[in-house]
Amino acid sequence: MKNSIKTLAVVALLAIAGNAFGQTSASASATANATIICPMTLTQVADLYFGTLISGASAGTFTVNANGTNDGGTGGVSLYHGTMIHNEPSAARFMVGGQGGYHYHVDGTVIDPWMTNGNTDPTPLGPGTVLFNSDAAADPILPAGDGCVQQPLNVGGTYSLPASATPGTYTKTFYVTVHYN
Repeated sequence: MKNSIKTLAVVALLAIAGNAFGQTSASASATANATIICPMTLTQVADLYFGTLISGASAGTFTVNANGTNDGGTGGVSLYHGTMIHNEPSAARFMVGGQGGYHYHVDGTVIDPWMTNGNTDPTPLGPGTVLFNSDAAADPILPAGDGCVQQPLNVGGTYSLPASATPGTYTKTFYVTVHYN
């Protein structure tokens, strides 16, 4: 009988221990999801045009604002107001595309580092200072809408000219980049 009680006690302990340790694995399910949005796009529509400038006896700057207005020049720099050449300064214009309602960021590169006369004069025009301004808010957002949308982005700049700059047509490519925040 003592052996039977001992055996019964061991069996009871094993049964209790089996319940205490329970199952050794478990499983559950989850759903994988993804949201696909439109890629960012940037299309150039118009170039930044500083106009026909006159470089006087002292250095100065000329600014074209993102809204297309200009400051008329400072220091020895002024805008030519004659009628023989089309001369209206204008901001660069781009179209930004992406997913409606999403925030994005705008980066512009400073013209590196000189605008030059590609015809005959390799001498840099000014110290190469071109500061960009855009009409994008500090944290721009694409217009609300389902799917891909577009909105305009205008870019102006301030250009520094030296005193008595050599006459000619000066150009340089600059780059604007947009990306989602």
